[in-house]
Amino acid sequence: MNLNYGQLAWPDIQQAIDEDYIAILPLGCIEQHGPHLPLDTDGGPALEALESARDKYGVKALLLPLMPYGPAWEHMAFAGTISLTYETWLRVIREIVASLIQHGFRRVLVVPGCGGHFGIEAALIELWASARREGRDVVLGVKPVGPGPEVMQFEMKAFPGLADFHAGEFETSIALASRPHLVCRDRLAKPEMKGRPQHECFWCRMEEFSASGATGDPTRADAEVGKRLIELMNEDLARYLKEWDEETRKRPR
Repeated sequence: MNLNYGQLAWPDIQQAIDEDYIAILPLGCIEQHGPHLPLDTDGGPALEALESARDKYGVKALLLPLMPYGPAWEHMAFAGTISLTYETWLRVIREIVASLIQHGFRRVLVVPGCGGHFGIEAALIELWASARREGRDVVLGVKPVGPGPEVMQFEMKAFPGLADFHAGEFETSIALASRPHLVCRDRLAKPEMKGRPQHECFWCRMEEFSASGATGDPTRADAEVGKRLIELMNEDLARYLKEWDEETRKRPR
């Protein structure tokens, strides 16, 4: 079966429901990524990761269309960023997941694509409780944000002294590997950081870190490193899906 939810017809969706497929909702952002990367850099999981999970581990899952907009308040000083309030964003997530539950999906996994994606569990727990009271066999989950340890170890080895959490070596390398035509190479520059502690990145505005909205040093980015990062990230997600699949299959009937 095609793993792309939006490319299927309704009988295919019904078959997936009957076979207890996992419905995966990917979340993205339209936010600035420095002067050199496109606004849609945070684009959610790749279909290749689901194909790997299916082929290697037998995971049955469908990838819903990416929800491209989310909370991006910390980036609003930079043109192009589009930010939803948490109230609006969480309501949309709830209603998407509610539709999936109504149609009969019993396992739904939300995969955030941005660091500012907070509060999803709170939005889902009410749906879960309501579904369980109605006798529905439902498991809802949220994948933790961020790359796994293997990805981080490789990144630290590739870029010694790494000090990047937005639009630096990591994301620029991935863009050079996956969408090189969208990287504005003439704008690659190491940002002059303003000295704010990076552990405060979720209690700040990005202009408080640098005038360009980037961190780290995107001039060190490397396409070959990016290619390997993509491979590791896909492997990491495939293993996570395997573990989540195995764990949620143990749910009471």
